[in-house]
Amino acid sequence: MKKQTLLIIDDEQNVCSRIKNILDWKKYGISNVITSINSRESLSLIKMHKPQIVITDILMKNINGLDVAAFIRKNLDDCFIILISAYKNFEYARKAIDLAVDAYIIKPVSINLLEEKLNMFNKKLSENSFGDEFSKRYQLRLSIDQYISENLYKKITLNNISADFYFSPQHFSKLFKEMYDINFIEYTIKLKMVKAVDLLENSNYSIGLISDKLGFSDYRYFSRIFKNQHGLSPLRFRKHLYEKID
Repeated sequence: MKKQTLLIIDDEQNVCSRIKNILDWKKYGISNVITSINSRESLSLIKMHKPQIVITDILMKNINGLDVAAFIRKNLDDCFIILISAYKNFEYARKAIDLAVDAYIIKPVSINLLEEKLNMFNKKLSENSFGDEFSKRYQLRLSIDQYISENLYKKITLNNISADFYFSPQHFSKLFKEMYDINFIEYTIKLKMVKAVDLLENSNYSIGLISDKLGFSDYRYFSRIFKNQHGLSPLRFRKHLYEKID
C-alpha cells in the first residue's frame, strides 16, 4: 500500500493529540501524521505536504473547516476530507455536501466510525489506482498499435521498440504479453503475414520484393514463416490464387 500523509486540524491541542493517538495509522498506510492548531497555518501545511487525508474541525478561530475544505478542493486532487464538529448542524452538512467532503463526524470522534471512514478512503484509493493503471495501459496500447502500424514495412525489433518507449526489453516484453496475450515477436509476425497475403493478392510484386518490403532480410526465412502461418509457401499461395481465377 502506498504511504500516505494525514493532516489533523483543530484549534484545541488535546483534540489533535487524541485523534493522532486514537489509531495505529500505519495499518491504513498512513506513515506521516501532522497536526495543526492554527487553521490559517494549516493552509501552508496543505500546500507543503499535499496530504492524502485531512481531518479538520469546522468551528475554529481563524478559518473555519469549510473554508479549509474549499481550499483543498481548489488546490489538491483526490484529497479525502473528514469534517468533525461538536454540533449537528444541517447548514454545515449541506455546505459539506456542496464541497464534496467525504465524511462528516460529530465529536467526540468514535474509533469505530473513524475506522469505517478510513476503509472508505482505502476503497476509493484502490478504485482510483485501478482506474489510473487501466487508463495508462489503454493509452500505451494505442501508442504501441500506432507504432507497429507505422513501422510494419520495417524490421521491428524488441530492442528498438522498447527503447523508443523508454522501457528495458525485458520489461516491455512482459508488459506486451500482459496486454496482448501473445509475445511481441509472434504478434508482429502475424501482422506481417496478414499484410503479405494482401500484397500477394493485390499486387504484382515478386515474392522477394514482398519479403524485402515487410522487413525480412532473408527471403527463405520469410517463405518458411509464411508457410507455417498459411500452410502454403508464398509462391504456391499465389499460384493457387491464379488457378482459382482461371
